[in-house]
Parts: sequence; structure tokens; C-alpha cells
Amino acid sequence: MRMPTQARKVFSHLTLVTAVVLLGACSSEVTSPDATTPLKAVEATSMHVPTASQKALIGVVDGTYSVTFDPRYSQSFSLGPNHLDIPAYAVCNLATSGYGEAYWNRSCTPHLLPITLTVVINGDEEISSPGARATITRLGADQDVVLSFEGGGSDGGVRLATSGIGSAYLTVVGRTSHAGSRPEGGVNAVYELAHQMLQMKDLSQTDKGLKLNWTVASGGTNRNVIPGQATAQADARALKVSDFDALEKILQEKVKNKLLPESKVSLKFEVRRPPLEPTDAARRVANQGRAIYEEIGLSMKVADVATGGGTDAAFAALQARGAVIEGLGLSGFGAHSNDAEYVQIATIVPRLYLATCLIMDVSQGKVATK
Repeated sequence: MRMPTQARKVFSHLTLVTAVVLLGACSSEVTSPDATTPLKAVEATSMHVPTASQKALIGVVDGTYSVTFDPRYSQSFSLGPNHLDIPAYAVCNLATSGYGEAYWNRSCTPHLLPITLTVVINGDEEISSPGARATITRLGADQDVVLSFEGGGSDGGVRLATSGIGSAYLTVVGRTSHAGSRPEGGVNAVYELAHQMLQMKDLSQTDKGLKLNWTVASGGTNRNVIPGQATAQADARALKVSDFDALEKILQEKVKNKLLPESKVSLKFEVRRPPLEPTDAARRVANQGRAIYEEIGLSMKVADVATGGGTDAAFAALQARGAVIEGLGLSGFGAHSNDAEYVQIATIVPRLYLATCLIMDVSQGKVATK
């Protein structure tokens, strides 16, 4: 969830679909700003009737959807195979609303001006979002704060730092020849590949969080043929973007040292996810969130040292002008497990409350986001 600059004065822009659902969470209902204008939230049946093909789809359709709507009227939007209904007067005015025990049984003032809602849906997150990276970075640059809703782990904490993920792809081209009758006529690509991996096996700097491990290798086509090609892949982790840059320079220099002069060696390095680095602004926003949680009797850890894994929020952070917070999603356990992944149902309401009230504080300028 990302809030733009203008929201500090008037809530007029919102990025991510979850926001509209959250905005009413800090009050029991949305009612009129005064007695002379009898406004009520309207409960309406969805106007959306899904087609057979939409019903058959599992997941979402990738893309960027942007709509502008008047919150005084009930709205019904199609987002690919998904759907969003927003009742009339169901969006609170964040610039004038409050939260806390004193407000739990009070109504909030509805927002009455047009709202632009931008939704970005990408289905390639598990492979490092190659198709959505540029869009996420571009949108992240326009926001005062980026709130990312990856799971909050088993303890419900938030994260200000995640590891960057990189990959090195090593390709060796040799020359094939018959292994029995004329092995000297070949250039053994597997020998060269082994040489290259061995000379690049000790580049990790664990004290800095930099890791490089060669994990996949293949070469050759037949037992009786000197292999003419071989490839390998390495997994890289770093806590700073600059560490990836330095690592790539070292790798490119290393491959110049060849065991077999006639072989051709090339190396490609890709930052699949940049590291998310903590900032003072992120610490301020996270501490504000911790204070909100404490108001409802809950504790929240704030982790500013990466422990592994990556996040799409790091793409937003590349050009972000404000704080980036990760881990605001539901608490749970067993991520990526095929038989033991779950969320803690009891955390649904507290996380909604946390996100809603944190957005309100950012909108009202109660916490510096830069």
C-alpha cells in the first residue's frame, strides 16, 4: 500500500486494492459529516456477473489497472477475472479521522472527492517479477511511503531489510572430438568449467552478508565425446546493492584466467532482486506502527537486519523517496510448504487495524516518511 504526497492534505490517490477495504477499519461505520446531509453507507448487490472463462481462471491477470471513482456512489470494478465492489460513502477521510479506544464507537467523516485507485497485479513474483520490476520501481518513486504486505511471520514483526538475490550464469564453449580416437583434437569444456568454479568458490564474505555458491552444473552430450559446451549457475546473496556490483566485477575479472586457452568463457550476472536496505525514515514509520500495536495490547518486533529471502518492495525502494516497510501481512508459518502453510486467523483484525491507522498517521503528517 503506497500513499502519495497529496494525501497529507486530502486523500485523493491510493495505490493497491487492499487500501479501500482497510479504510473503514478504525470506525464502526461511515456516516454523514453533519446532520443536514443524511449520508449512509449503501449495501448493494454486486453488478458483476463473471463469465464462464473468468470462473475457470485461477489466480489473476497481470497488468496495471487504474480507475477514478466518486466515493459518494456505489462502484463496481472488474480487474481481469477479479472484482471489486465499493459501497457509497464507505471510504473514510483520512485527513480528519482518528483512531484509538476513544474512536472505536464513533463514526468517521466520509471522503467525498474523487479517488484514483491504481492496482498492479503480477503473477511472476515467485520468479523475481521479471515482467513487473520496472512498473513497481516507477510507482514506488511516486509515493511518500511503501507498505508491503508479505506475511508477518510467526511473531507478527515487520522487516526493514531483506537480502538481495542474484544469479551468475557461467558458459564455456570448447571443441568436440572423439574421446577414444582423437581426444587431443578437442577442447574439454567440462575441464574449463571445473577450473572456473574452483577459482570462484571462495568469494563469499559472510561477515558482510555476501554469499556466492555454485549450485547447478552440466556439460557434455555423450560418454565418448570430448564435451564442447558446459554451463553452471550460482546463487548470490547480498545486503547492499553495491556489494552485488563489486561481486560482478570480481567474477568478470576471474573468468579471464583460463585453464584451456582455446576455450571461450562468458559470465552473465543478474540481480534478480535488489536488497532492501533499512533507512531512518523506515525506522520512524515502523516505530509508529509498533506504538499503534501497543495501544491494542500487542507487541511488534522491527527487524532491520536481513535474515534471508527477498521482496518486491526492494524494487520500489530503488527510487523511493520515503520509507519502505515489509511484513505487514498476516502472521503465519510454513511459507512455500505444500502441506503445512497457514495464517493465524486471530491476526486478521489487528493487522487491518495496524495498516489502516498507520496510513492515517502518514496522511496526517504525524510521522516523517523521508
